[in-house]
Amino acid sequence: MASLAVERATELLGAESIESGKYPVIFSNRVSSSIIGMFLSPYFAEVVQKGKSRLAGKIGEKIASDILTITCDPLIVGMPGSRQYDSEGVPTYKKEIVSGGILKTYLYNLESAKKENIPPTGNGSRSYAGKAGTSVTNLIVPKGEESLSDLLKTHKECLYITKLEGASGCSAVSGDISIGAQGFLYRDGERIKPVDKITLNSNYFDLIFKIQKFSNEYLDSYTSFKVPDLLVEEVHVAG
Repeated sequence: MASLAVERATELLGAESIESGKYPVIFSNRVSSSIIGMFLSPYFAEVVQKGKSRLAGKIGEKIASDILTITCDPLIVGMPGSRQYDSEGVPTYKKEIVSGGILKTYLYNLESAKKENIPPTGNGSRSYAGKAGTSVTNLIVPKGEESLSDLLKTHKECLYITKLEGASGCSAVSGDISIGAQGFLYRDGERIKPVDKITLNSNYFDLIFKIQKFSNEYLDSYTSFKVPDLLVEEVHVAG
């Protein structure tokens, strides 16, 4: 653990910015769950019902790359988010939110389900003040078939992002992404230099259409979100 901390602290020594432009970007499995996790609320029925989700009215429609599947499975044994009932006492079950790029369901608590006269999905939550909300536990994006090394060789040149800096420039309502990042520039699969002081500018609802590949590796950590390294065909980078 100590050696890993030292490695992460020193890996970006000498990092510098790069020329602004559009780059293929690989989000490492250290940060890929953040990209997915920051934009979960558009899938919440309560947000859709308030008119604050760009996914409103899109059940059964293609909203992402063919290779993107997002599963919520609270019943996986051994994961920290596993539970048989949500915070409102509703039984939980495995469900695909997105399957092969198609939006399959919104996530409902008791209140949002009642508004549409349908069963809740077991995703209810309660704040300390008792306010009803919606949550996701054990979110899984399936692994791909290629190694990270293979992903790094997909394009002549790409950025491999290992750290994101804050989320104040990201909006779950509009999908806009403007976020600082650190990582490495790769060329022909070889690491060229560490990169810092760059900003990634995109939109979540465009970005998920541009996902080309997932690696076959999850971050080996005790977490309720499992997302492999993901390769996005093109992201605007401001250096």
